[in-house]
Amino acid sequence: MPPGISPPALNDDLDRNDLAACSRGDHEALRRLWDRHAGRVQGLALRMIRRRDWAEDVMQETFVKIWKNASTFRGDSKPGTWIASIALNEARMRLRGESRRPAEMLGDAAEAVAAPEGPEEDPRLESLRKELARVEPEEREMLLLAAQGIGYDEIARALNLNPDQVRGRLYRARRSLADRMKGSGA
Repeated sequence: MPPGISPPALNDDLDRNDLAACSRGDHEALRRLWDRHAGRVQGLALRMIRRRDWAEDVMQETFVKIWKNASTFRGDSKPGTWIASIALNEARMRLRGESRRPAEMLGDAAEAVAAPEGPEEDPRLESLRKELARVEPEEREMLLLAAQGIGYDEIARALNLNPDQVRGRLYRARRSLADRMKGSGA
């Protein structure tokens, strides 16, 4: 494992300890969770709702919920999955709340894509982002969770499905995305 990278099991233990500390009011524990998860939470939100300003709001709200609800973490799933579930729910609520204003949802063209294009960015990545934005929200959630290395069982818990449903839907989502990518010439 490269230097500076902790094995996932170690991070799970650290996260469990920090969630327990948060439930006792330890602000430093929340800071450590932020340091380990903020980038992933923002990236997940950004890819779901495709607006940087909204993704930042979702990230903030996710950590407020983590702070308020740390004592409810039962350990049925990995802490990272629990945190991702909160972020997904916050993103869904944001989309639902904003769906009444479709003109605003369009936003700037630059915000319609998950991340800004850099000068050296692979055009296939840009094509992937655009096609991913066209995937149904539930499928996009599954694809994003799976891309972060979260397993079928954990995705099932996060989305209130059973693992077999996740396997089938994820298979179809991956196949559909691959077909879209072929169709776009990427």
